[in-house]
Amino acid sequence: MNSIGRSKELQQPPGYDPDWARAAFDRFLPVAMDLASHDIERVNIDPDDATLRAIRVGNVANRAEAYSRFSTLGPAGFNMNHVTNLADLGWALYFARLEWRRREVVSTVAKLPLQMADQATAVRNRMLRLVGYYLEDHPVEGPEISDIRSGVGYVDLMKDLDRLAAMVERNEAVLATDTKNYVAGDPKVARQFSVGIAAKLSEGLSPEYRDHAELVARFFTLLRRSYNEVRAAAQWLFRNEPEMLAEFPGMRSVVSTPRPAASEPQTNQPTPATV
Repeated sequence: MNSIGRSKELQQPPGYDPDWARAAFDRFLPVAMDLASHDIERVNIDPDDATLRAIRVGNVANRAEAYSRFSTLGPAGFNMNHVTNLADLGWALYFARLEWRRREVVSTVAKLPLQMADQATAVRNRMLRLVGYYLEDHPVEGPEISDIRSGVGYVDLMKDLDRLAAMVERNEAVLATDTKNYVAGDPKVARQFSVGIAAKLSEGLSPEYRDHAELVARFFTLLRRSYNEVRAAAQWLFRNEPEMLAEFPGMRSVVSTPRPAASEPQTNQPTPATV
């Protein structure tokens, strides 16, 4: 592995309107830039997934009947801006990533110490064999496993370690019975390697790349905050309506420690992003 990321095309959301996406980006840019550095979250899930889900869930939440239900929570302190802004935050994040790809401002000569790369790859491969054996046909985990297998480069290694750690933890009841590839401490070790790789890669990033990595993370932070608020409200409002509740799924691969497809600063140290 000697590149910083994969050349995967961005997944264009259905209904993409470049003018609308640009307007959404411009609208939320001042809000994103006002975030304090310590409030910026790392992009620890697939940003394509985050974009698509935010747009879809935002559209569902803004349907007349659903919107009126959310409005009943206003007196309890629920901010309806989370509902009205959610889909546009998805478009804003997509636009930020799309513009970066078009400009192709990517520059790094960072290399990992051979021992770190080998050890991290060994942990990744062991966890991948584990989840692949038990979860290959799982309707949710299976596609993510396939995506992880397609990874190339150090950024993907960094991201995939976090994704696999989260997957193992989500399915530990099934996976812990394995006697060949299951290692109880692997999720923790994988995340430690992920943070270490991010730190090493950040040493080789151009200032332009660092700035954009932070910008993507700022938009992602706004999006995830609103998404989580809307989903939490929906879980209460539609708790007795399983079909409606299913319209508000969680985002994939969310982990409690740094991580995915755009990796951003934790504390004030920028880390490379796949945007």
